[in-house]
Amino acid sequence: MKLNIITELKESDLKNIKIHQTESQLRIALGTGRKIIPGEPTDKVPQLYYLKMTSDPGLDDWTIHALSTDMIYFLGKKSLSLNDINIDSDLDPDNSSGGKDYNTLPRILQSKISRDPLNVGGDDLRIYGEGNIIEFSGKISWYRDNPSTKKVDPGNYVGVEITPDIGMIDKFPDVEISLDGRKFGKEIFTVHDDFDLPMALYFYPKILSLNEAHIVDIRWDMNFRERFIISISKDSHLQMRGEVIKETYGYTPTGESKLENKTLICNGNPTTIMTDLDNNYTILTEGENSRKVAKFTFDSIIQGSSSDTKMNHTWLRGSGITAFELITGSKNIEGDDSTKYVSTSLVSSKVDNLIIGNVGGGYKLNSYCLLRDCEINKLKVSKASNQDHKDSFNELLINSMNSKFEETGVVESDINEIKSLYINYYGNTFISSDSLIDIGSGYIESGRILFSGCKFSKDCRSLDLFKSGTLKNGELKIVFYNCVFPKDSQLNLGYSKLTRTHGLNSGDLVVEFIDCVNTPCTYIHEGISGVNLTVIGSKVHFSKYDSVNSTVDEFTINNGIVWNLYNGYSVDRGTYLNKFGKIRKS
Repeated sequence: MKLNIITELKESDLKNIKIHQTESQLRIALGTGRKIIPGEPTDKVPQLYYLKMTSDPGLDDWTIHALSTDMIYFLGKKSLSLNDINIDSDLDPDNSSGGKDYNTLPRILQSKISRDPLNVGGDDLRIYGEGNIIEFSGKISWYRDNPSTKKVDPGNYVGVEITPDIGMIDKFPDVEISLDGRKFGKEIFTVHDDFDLPMALYFYPKILSLNEAHIVDIRWDMNFRERFIISISKDSHLQMRGEVIKETYGYTPTGESKLENKTLICNGNPTTIMTDLDNNYTILTEGENSRKVAKFTFDSIIQGSSSDTKMNHTWLRGSGITAFELITGSKNIEGDDSTKYVSTSLVSSKVDNLIIGNVGGGYKLNSYCLLRDCEINKLKVSKASNQDHKDSFNELLINSMNSKFEETGVVESDINEIKSLYINYYGNTFISSDSLIDIGSGYIESGRILFSGCKFSKDCRSLDLFKSGTLKNGELKIVFYNCVFPKDSQLNLGYSKLTRTHGLNSGDLVVEFIDCVNTPCTYIHEGISGVNLTVIGSKVHFSKYDSVNSTVDEFTINNGIVWNLYNGYSVDRGTYLNKFGKIRKS
């Protein structure tokens, strides 16, 4: 139906009008569309509402709606027949309009959505809004801290403000709010710290991919609900950490790319590699014009520098890449011991060996890696060939979505240290692995690893948490949420027959399973006697096992150490547990 504003109601118009018995029914109906145009009531036409169901301007999908009391009042004065009017008579009457004059404008949207006053997401970000839907388009800024909690949670964010009508919060004290499934009460409505504004709901969703949407549901009471949608345009761009560094410090490197046989060396920064409509590559490195090369499999892509190029910050953005080896932040990044920045973003790419770091200069690195819809055989960090020049990471951040890994190894290298490790795996599939962390003689000071909605194949039935490496003083938390494991799977904490060098001698280790299928049993091996351990959602098991040198049947908890085993534990016959520390369970 085309948009046709009725200026004088005729009997033929009645068949095109959807009449609602109650205000709540009218609100619900109007909340399903993208755009609402209230008509102007006159002595020739009642109060009507014109609703467009989609945002497509070429689609004639307008519908007309009215409130029954408005129609009855108008038709009563005109003495027109009501025989052709289809009123939802099975609904309970709603007298919420009050008063005797029913030809009044009902409140359709009790709350309004707009961008937050701080413009989280970036000042250049464009917004489009119709009714209860707001869409962001453009470059979405990267932030180190969560704008809502002010805690370190690196990523891309946008912000919205949802402001209810005056008095709504007091009128509905039992309001229930859902933010992407998380439940809140009226306490989530607050005043802004920096602006004199009415009480509102401030929501800052973390953006992980393009063309995604976030939902805000407000249930004021049984008959009055509102839904708001925050969407991200597929034409948007997620700003990377390296771009933030460039904009902050004004660093503008120059260079060129060099393609020899099937090895691409990028001495410029940043570098973008994209596939065109003909499946050829378009390569753009800062400091040179873009050029096209034929589609093939790269033997190696080296991003950052190859020999003597002086660089402090590198970032790579690629789509549709196929490569045997991709190295970011490569050799001889020259400088002192100050922090270097390495950023990588890959979409719909296939890489046998993805290597992050590999600077070989003994420098401190901050590295951020984003993977989406990729196939990765093995992910490595700082593949150091020179034991005297192993890299250190102040922060290592890896976000991966809807990707497939042939080998799970989160970190596989020989490095000095990772001070802060943040890894988020969303909807990934892991084909084969025997361990999650393998960092040689290096150590992790603190970190958080999240597996959300991931699937582990039958070849991941037995996983060592640490194949090698050390947890030093801080807390390492590993969470498996809504993951699927093979039957009879197990997670090994401590040494195994595969583990040759590691020492979990201090710090706090937390392992949690939430709503998983075939949740693994957690097996305790030697090597964690000095760690404060918490295991949630999995039963802990002590049993004999074959270590590197011998069979182990005795376990020790050091003095002052506490193990919180919330789902209980079992000890096999012939196995001994020396509890100098404490074990707590619930």
